[in-house]
Amino acid sequence: MYVGAQMMNNLLLEEGSIVQVENISLPVATFAKFQPQSPDFLDITNPKAVYSFVQFLSVAFSGLLY
Repeated sequence: MYVGAQMMNNLLLEEGSIVQVENISLPVATFAKFQPQSPDFLDITNPKAVYSFVQFLSVAFSGLLY
């Protein structure tokens, strides 16, 4: 399985490390809370467009959850 360099860094892995991967079933989420990574998020010039895009993503990926 290929894991990108940034993901390997996030998981504190080195090249050639052994990783155990499991597939589990999770209950369907009913709530999600998001937090911006920086105050720059507040400087969005068109927040309605960003909100519409987030709504689109939630609909687009909802089919993948089932």
